[in-house]
Amino acid sequence: MVDKNTTGKIKQELTKQEKVISLFKFIEEINKLKQKIVLRVSDYPWWYSINDLPDDSENIKVYYRDYAEEDSETGPNTLLPVHKPEFQSCPEPDLRFEEWLDQG
Repeated sequence: MVDKNTTGKIKQELTKQEKVISLFKFIEEINKLKQKIVLRVSDYPWWYSINDLPDDSENIKVYYRDYAEEDSETGPNTLLPVHKPEFQSCPEPDLRFEEWLDQG
């Protein structure tokens, strides 16, 4: 809102609504400076390609949307089921090392 006082100078007074709008515009511009717009997935620091997954067909399966296979373990929206493998217990250490090792 523009108001002209008696000396001829223009005095600007912002309404509360205009102040709030300018505050949100300021916050929006600050946010644009702080956030990087990522246009490709490979630009993320944490991305991982499906091709880089280990070749372990027993524990890791990849389902593509264009490949239709019914699996009773996974639902229709599952793309990457991962199964935790069963680990074998460690072998008993040699008796020569028995004095050096703690129980456990």
